[in-house]
Amino acid sequence: MNVEMNKELNEQIKQYGPQDRLFVTGTYGVGKTTFTEAYSKMWDIPLQVLDNTFVTRGADGADKKEYAEQYLKKLPEKFVMDGVPWWNKPTPTFDVSIDFMENHSGVASKMIVCICSDMAHYFQRLLKVKSHAYQNILNVDSGLDDREQIAWITSTIATRNELALTHLINSCTLYIQQFTDRGFDFDIYDTFNNKFIDKNEYNKYIEYIKELRKKRGGNFMTKDEFKKYFWAIGDKYDFRYQDIEYIDFVGYSHCHTGWENLKDLIDWKGKSVVDLAGHHGYYAFKIKQAGARRSATYDFVQAVVDTNKILNDSLGNPIEVGFWESKKPIPEGYDIALLLNCLHHMPDQELTVKNLTAYGHVIFEVNPPQQELIEKYFNVIKTKVSHHSPANINRVILLCVPKEKI
Repeated sequence: MNVEMNKELNEQIKQYGPQDRLFVTGTYGVGKTTFTEAYSKMWDIPLQVLDNTFVTRGADGADKKEYAEQYLKKLPEKFVMDGVPWWNKPTPTFDVSIDFMENHSGVASKMIVCICSDMAHYFQRLLKVKSHAYQNILNVDSGLDDREQIAWITSTIATRNELALTHLINSCTLYIQQFTDRGFDFDIYDTFNNKFIDKNEYNKYIEYIKELRKKRGGNFMTKDEFKKYFWAIGDKYDFRYQDIEYIDFVGYSHCHTGWENLKDLIDWKGKSVVDLAGHHGYYAFKIKQAGARRSATYDFVQAVVDTNKILNDSLGNPIEVGFWESKKPIPEGYDIALLLNCLHHMPDQELTVKNLTAYGHVIFEVNPPQQELIEKYFNVIKTKVSHHSPANINRVILLCVPKEKI
């Protein structure tokens, strides 16, 4: 930071005054660390760096959530917190921190949300100062270790920066939504102009982000926008079938219960997985969250695919979305395929089953009469009772490997 910028920042912090317990948040690389370090130094208040705490510890999943809860309970009487980290989707530390602030009155004297009011400047800052964030922006896995990462990033910038900027815009929009949805009272610091801004200027920033999104032709929708779209689908297809966590919708197939059957059926970490006839992609999203390298959902109804593209864009594009018909060639490049509760919809069931032998593992959810056909081409290595069984007697989930690959 140059001398003039440092002077402006210190002047703003001086005017803001000391707070006993201050939470400072913002999307990755927006400038919250620069702000909190200057704030801590000026007012001699201990700096807590939440993100570093968890990166250093290497905790993940439920372990990280439990650790976050314990960490927040032991905070000192005075602190400035650099954290509540968030990128494309809430992290365990973000969720725990937000819940903590919601449920413990007076925990934080104030909350500051850092923004960068010029998106092009923000993007260039990430590339120059925090180039390792580029992979996070794109939401892709290069498969390289940290020392190789910068070289990979540099080689992809020329062809992928437009995609990355779109993701960044979507991420900022999602981030804003996290706070407005909860009704939090917070102050806003613009790291581009180095000043606190009022709610009117903040609303202009939100409109600026929305306009950028529209100009880039993305399918991104806020929760409210997606709800309106969802309930307007009408009779185009059976849209009430699957759960959609983004809008807290529970479908009549109760996918959340189905996931309990699937989540430990196989080790998803590092795998490439495709859910065929996957409807709204509930399982593809969950599999990606479970650590899959690639996760995709394909469906044979174009209107479903259109909805999935919007949903996926709105969630930061964590999965792949495509169109597939059972008589057409299967999607290539995946280790594992799912065909759940839909083989009976295929016009040529045997051809479908035979084509699936191209994958290393296949997970079927079928009625008992279909199991004989599956065992003609596959060996069943695990069996579970489907959560659909109360309505469809003896429906089962089968983890299979092709006989030709045994």
